[in-house]
Amino acid sequence: MRKAAILLVLIMVISLVHVTGIADVNLTDINGHWAKSDIEYLIGLDVVDGYPDGTFRPNNTINADAFIKLIVTALGYTDIVNGTEYWASTYIDKAKELGIVLDGEFSNYTVEISRADMSRIISRALGQKGETFPEYLEAYKGLILDYDSLGTEYKTSVLENICAGLITGYPDGNFKPNGLATRA
Repeated sequence: MRKAAILLVLIMVISLVHVTGIADVNLTDINGHWAKSDIEYLIGLDVVDGYPDGTFRPNNTINADAFIKLIVTALGYTDIVNGTEYWASTYIDKAKELGIVLDGEFSNYTVEISRADMSRIISRALGQKGETFPEYLEAYKGLILDYDSLGTEYKTSVLENICAGLITGYPDGNFKPNGLATRA
């Protein structure tokens, strides 16, 4: 469960830009934000970073390529460097090699990632780490009011994320699979 907890924190705080020493910088836009302590914790671990201007921009959306980089890095592949023609190509290639992303799932990796796609990637990453789920996984669908609106390809991954406590629904009881993920 420790690895699931670490992955949860990683998912909650997503970074697009690496800035050396940002842990020593007082991020100007996270005071009072619900994810402030998680952001600071992960910055301290050198997992995520803020922007050069001292902000984190927690409410900005995140693109699929940046999310894939975060997951690959969180899995321990920290020696990967940006691609030469497209910065995320090396991370996407590694994600495909690991089976976290499949060919054809994204026609464009620079699009904002949906909560459903994020959930699917997280589930596959959990599988890479050996995470298992109970046989009664379907019992969790009662926690999601819009479960029936999920595409078939997302139902299991959403339930796994709910079960693991990594992604939850909104206060109104809906998962909102087409909603966009933010950096927080």
